[in-house]
Amino acid sequence: MIYLDMHHLSMLDWGLERELIASITPRLVPLFDSGVPRHRTCLIVASSNAGAATSVKFWADAAQVGPALASPELFPWCLANAPCGAIARHFGVTGPNFTLLGAGDAMMGAIEAAAGQFALDCADMAVVVVPQFAELQGETGHLFAFRLQRHDVSDPPSPVLITVMPASVSPAPAPPPLPESVETFVRLLRQLDDGGATAGLISDGQRSFRLERPKGRGIG
Repeated sequence: MIYLDMHHLSMLDWGLERELIASITPRLVPLFDSGVPRHRTCLIVASSNAGAATSVKFWADAAQVGPALASPELFPWCLANAPCGAIARHFGVTGPNFTLLGAGDAMMGAIEAAAGQFALDCADMAVVVVPQFAELQGETGHLFAFRLQRHDVSDPPSPVLITVMPASVSPAPAPPPLPESVETFVRLLRQLDDGGATAGLISDGQRSFRLERPKGRGIG
């Protein structure tokens, strides 16, 4: 059992991943400001399109000037794990840090992966960052991020307890798009926070999560 005690949601303008990650790191400061040592902190990035915008730019440039003259600064950002690496370096995270790619199952998988790191005693806290980058100029994306902590080391008790369970749906349907999963997750957190619900269940078809808010507690 783990708990979620803080989350952040904001919009992302269109742009390349390198510039966008640099712009969002200040928004993540409160999530890392918990007193947990960086070597006991896990960072998980879940995305459906990390690296896509930079890849399009890099290979478009390469087609014009040739691969030998294409920007060496852009190439590392073609990799989907580049945002996670940049955030980890910025905050000095030396605990487990990795990227999950997919639709709504990527975000849900990140929660399960954090629970796994806790169970292995590899981390006491996990920050999950879910950037959905805009794919076309003029569109907007979003940044959703939240902090998870081990229930067995939590003091005071959790604002939102999360229990990972096997999915109750069989066969598993295709996971919903990542923005839809984020919207559903945020809606449930708000209902728990404002007292509209005391517990809720969400699922991506592969795994289910029970979220429960102890009486008298809210989330940041």
